[in-house]
Amino acid sequence: GMENEYVRALSAADGSTLWTTRLGNSGTNRGPQYPGARSTPTVAGDLLLALGSDGDLACLATETGEVRWAKNLRSDFGGEPGNWAYSESPLVDGDRVICAPGGTEATVVAVNKHTGEEIWRTVLPEGDQAAYASPIVAEPEAAARPSVTGNLRLDVALTSTGGIFVRGLGVDSEFDGSLRVTNTIGEIGRAHV
Repeated sequence: GMENEYVRALSAADGSTLWTTRLGNSGTNRGPQYPGARSTPTVAGDLLLALGSDGDLACLATETGEVRWAKNLRSDFGGEPGNWAYSESPLVDGDRVICAPGGTEATVVAVNKHTGEEIWRTVLPEGDQAAYASPIVAEPEAAARPSVTGNLRLDVALTSTGGIFVRGLGVDSEFDGSLRVTNTIGEIGRAHV
């Protein structure tokens, strides 16, 4: 809707509505107005994790749509949405739900998928706004299990601790077709794109 956002489960057999749960308000855009949901819910077993455009993060029971827990990325984590509100889909990695509130208080955060309790938060000094890309697990077989997120750059965070592993700038002012990859020490290499 234009003012409210909902999660709705449909029957695979006939398309009928099984349940509908209000997620929250539609987020405010700071440019052209295109209100409404932009994220795809993530299903993890009997749980469904959904993020609304106003920053409402909720865990629902897949069978009934009952809200198990809810957080708001702006009010609970000091989040700073991008120009077109929140648009990412939550990443589930084990018992962690990872998303990017953006801003200077919790650029990236992990909460427990069963309780919503905060596990860790990463604060980047730049205080980037939330991005429009969803975090992903970049190396699923690696012990560190990094996730990738960012606004105008590529950031790699360790999902187990939230520590920033690599921070890269997407485009240099003198773009030569390569991606400059940095860590907290400085440039560590270039990758051709």
